[in-house]
Amino acid sequence: MDDLKSYGKLIIQYWRPILVLVILGGVVGFLYASLQTTKFVASATLFVGKIPEASTDSYYTFEGFYSQQAAADYTDVVIGLLKSKELAVEAAMDAKLDTSGESIESFVEAKKTAPQVINLKVALENREDSKKLLLALTKLVDKRSKDLAKQGTKNLFVESASNQTSVYAVNPPTILYTLGSSVIGGFIGILAAAFINYIKTPRG
Repeated sequence: MDDLKSYGKLIIQYWRPILVLVILGGVVGFLYASLQTTKFVASATLFVGKIPEASTDSYYTFEGFYSQQAAADYTDVVIGLLKSKELAVEAAMDAKLDTSGESIESFVEAKKTAPQVINLKVALENREDSKKLLLALTKLVDKRSKDLAKQGTKNLFVESASNQTSVYAVNPPTILYTLGSSVIGGFIGILAAAFINYIKTPRG
């Protein structure tokens, strides 16, 4: 309690410089957010599946279960492909996007949301570019999956769960940056005030 009272007195005593640092911190945060560009995120849900070798009316068969299990296990491989630089660069070339000097794979996010389901996102500064790259990645990873399947488990495929591609804008969190920087500025101001007060306090 005594510590809180001492900090309260400190803030009251040095409220002007602390307030200045709070305002400066907010201005810095606002300017930083203003310099950030809006990203357009293209999103799609991909399904990884395997066609059973023999068609049957019964769902609960060994082949049917094996197909599901093989596809579920292969989902991790597909995610690895989607995150790879090689696939991202090739997809960007197919989409006729300029990738010079950029790590194009850093704009790609792939997460498993279910055993055979992947959520794929591409975030670029241009709406159409985001959509083109996402569609190119989906097409290319399906082709790679089928090529790999020829060497082992057959009839694997990757397809989009919907014919529609969702694209939405993500703006920089200006308020969050401003408030966060203001808090940091105030914290620095309090520390500086405590240090100055410590120096001024007579000892001995």
